[in-house]
Amino acid sequence: TPNVIDFFDWTRKNLLKEWIEMFSPEFEIWENIHYKNWEKKLDEILVWGYDVIVCHSMWCRVIIEYLSERKLNIKKIILVSPAINVKTKEVTDFYLDMKHDFKEVKNLVWKIIILVSNDDSVIRIEWAKDLANELNAKIVETTWYWHFNLSEVKLIEDLIKS
Repeated sequence: TPNVIDFFDWTRKNLLKEWIEMFSPEFEIWENIHYKNWEKKLDEILVWGYDVIVCHSMWCRVIIEYLSERKLNIKKIILVSPAINVKTKEVTDFYLDMKHDFKEVKNLVWKIIILVSNDDSVIRIEWAKDLANELNAKIVETTWYWHFNLSEVKLIEDLIKS
């Protein structure tokens, strides 16, 4: 979507000003979505080692599964509007390939931050708070309406640098 593309381009440019490199891979669209394909792409990307991983929506569950499965240690993950408990058919089918308990990741990641809007149209704030409790994560609440909005890009950028 244009907002996501704009977010990545804008964020990449601003982080580079502070000598922080950002890589944002493109993943499959809904019709072709399979965890094993995402897993292969992550194998290619994460060989370089990253300090901070920012994920959005279903990607949050993917990175939790991946880190748990590979037993990878990361300094920080930022879960933006994590779609952990969403029960739509597409999401439920996608999650069938994932077997790890997401609680495992709290021992692999030094700092976990959950960023969620209190008026997200997809993720209930209670889900994000429950997940934060399960993962011993810091929760940052904002108001941006819907499931992603460019108005909070600066906040995400600040959380990356913190």
